[in-house]
Amino acid sequence: MEKIQRTISQICCIGMLLIGMAGWASAQEEGKQYALLIGIDDYTYISDLSFCVADIKGLQQQLLQCGFADERVYLMHDQAVDRKRQPSKDTIERTLKVILSLAGEKDTILVAFAGHGLHLGNESYFCPLNADPSNRNSLLSVQWVYDELLECDAAQKLLIVDACRNRVEMPGHRSVIGNNPRQLMSTFQKPPKGIITLTSCDVNESAIEDEDLAHGVFTHFLLKGLGGQADINQDGEVGILELFLFVNRKTKDYVGKNFLSLQQPTLHGTINGDFIVSSASSSASPIMPVDTSASLVKRELAEVQARHEKKSHSTALSEQLGTYGEGRFDIWKSLAESGNPEAQTLLGACFKVGRFIEKDLTEARNWFRKAAEQRVAFAQYLLGTYYHSEEEQEDYQEARRWYQAAAQQNLALAQNCLGLLYRKGDGVSQDYEEAVRWYRLAVQQELPAAQYNLGIVYEQGYGVEQDYAEALKWFRLSADQEDEWAQISIGHLYRQGHGVEQDYQEAFKWYRLASEQNFTDGQVSLAYLYLKGLGVEQDFDQALHYYHLAAEQEDKTAQYSLGNMYESGEGVEEDLNEAERWYRLSAEQGYATAQVALGNLYIFGSGEVIEANEEEAVKWYRMAAEQGDATGQKNLGYMYEMGFGIEESYEEAARWYRLAAEQGNDRAQYYLGELYKSGNGVEKDLEEARKWYRLAAEQGHETAEDTLKRLEEK
Repeated sequence: MEKIQRTISQICCIGMLLIGMAGWASAQEEGKQYALLIGIDDYTYISDLSFCVADIKGLQQQLLQCGFADERVYLMHDQAVDRKRQPSKDTIERTLKVILSLAGEKDTILVAFAGHGLHLGNESYFCPLNADPSNRNSLLSVQWVYDELLECDAAQKLLIVDACRNRVEMPGHRSVIGNNPRQLMSTFQKPPKGIITLTSCDVNESAIEDEDLAHGVFTHFLLKGLGGQADINQDGEVGILELFLFVNRKTKDYVGKNFLSLQQPTLHGTINGDFIVSSASSSASPIMPVDTSASLVKRELAEVQARHEKKSHSTALSEQLGTYGEGRFDIWKSLAESGNPEAQTLLGACFKVGRFIEKDLTEARNWFRKAAEQRVAFAQYLLGTYYHSEEEQEDYQEARRWYQAAAQQNLALAQNCLGLLYRKGDGVSQDYEEAVRWYRLAVQQELPAAQYNLGIVYEQGYGVEQDYAEALKWFRLSADQEDEWAQISIGHLYRQGHGVEQDYQEAFKWYRLASEQNFTDGQVSLAYLYLKGLGVEQDFDQALHYYHLAAEQEDKTAQYSLGNMYESGEGVEEDLNEAERWYRLSAEQGYATAQVALGNLYIFGSGEVIEANEEEAVKWYRMAAEQGDATGQKNLGYMYEMGFGIEESYEEAARWYRLAAEQGNDRAQYYLGELYKSGNGVEKDLEEARKWYRLAAEQGHETAEDTLKRLEEK
């Protein structure tokens, strides 16, 4: 093949940094391909982005399909659990140096960065995870990247930059920060000889992210082009010019049509020889060798597991699967059916939460079991959760069996769940000491759920002396990892003044952090502070807003609270129909307080709005009473005593009054005293009557106090 030198001078800067991707297909025959892929969505000090990590992961999968070896594709992003894969300035620099040191003179280098960039003074920078525009030492110099590439002997080097998602204040735009974004673009339009730059947009443009595509627009079409759509001459190969022309046209058209804006990808630099970026010819490496697929699936499972250790509820699992499974489900299914245990685990997880396929817990269990029997610890844990789930017939013994198997492989998630079984006595004899032992094993691996549970042990005094300071210590460790339950618990400690000085503003801070994670308990707690004006100016609109956020996610406490606001007219116009609607939604979920409130609406009625219905009131009181709710028990006792909505029965009245009175309900204590005084439903016993009157009087029940005085005067 005749060697030619071709100079490219096209404008554009994409905002996604790919270094050294030249000659992929042709280089496969002569050298190795190395890639460093960097994506950052959640910055520490500057505005966040949405799809940079998705872009990088999509590129990773496309590179593997183009023949890159899995072990030579290095992925760094802000969601990585392994700190060595988190894209701080130091880790990026170290990783790039290692990759460049490995590359030989026949090799290809690719580095990809999706995120923010800026220009300060006379120098341009990429923004790593910990970038602080006020501190240049926290920024990654573009010139430093160029210098390192120039020192490398690799034959081909490509830099693709998706860092001009422009204007920080505009959501969905990858931003260039600083006073002179034109200079940042110019830096990429004049790369040193031997380096090619491909950028997502031109000077004074911004690279747009699109929710419908779940990618940056540029990267979406970059991936499509690499997949073969850019093969304009239909020769089975995609050259760099073909790829650029395809991406440039598609991006410009899509952004113009859907956003009425201009975004033009650009290409600059010098190509040494034909630059084939993707090949479908028979001479090319296989698209996805079986061992590479298995290796990738194993890594995908490890990533899902690592993310699950941070957030272990079903919604989070669905999101985690969505992050790694887009376009991969069919591969997972095929590999699972061929016996791959990691794929079986991922497939089972998809069935568990209904991601990419209809939810089917039985199918989930079956796939988990196949993988668990091959000793995949995460599958053993997930199988344990199946038997520990409220959605299925619980089998604590089976849950314990699989948790134990995973815990023996040092899986912190399973160790934490064993701690829960022992703390509650589910399927085992309740043993706080054993619970703490398992929690401590899990916290050695910094599992936030275990840190939270250990905090609960000290807060409640489960097998240890109650110690709010120790509880707060563990809650903080968990909250530092963004565990929403821990954030709520810290808020409660400050709100109640347990172990700390009561501080509603501090409680508000922690409730808000939990609420920002869309955690309903945080939203409910925040609403309450707004409703009562605790730690914040009273604001009924905000209270209503946060209660609605939680209620619409079927939070029963929020539904009850909305019903209460509408019934009382506190902060809203009184509306008993709305009150009844929200009370019923909560009551049907088994919330005893709402069941009592709904019963009260029916016992009293409200004219034309709510018709009195004593039988309906009895029904709801009974539901609450059978859950052990003292007010429900007292009210049900009263219905029996008076014969409202049910046949009169003093014996039943006494039974329900007693259950409520023993829980300290002052009215039930008074009513029970009345029965002992009259001998209705129980044997007449004035001493027993005095006992219950006295207990009620000690709680401030005035009628009980007066009655007790009269009895003692006799």
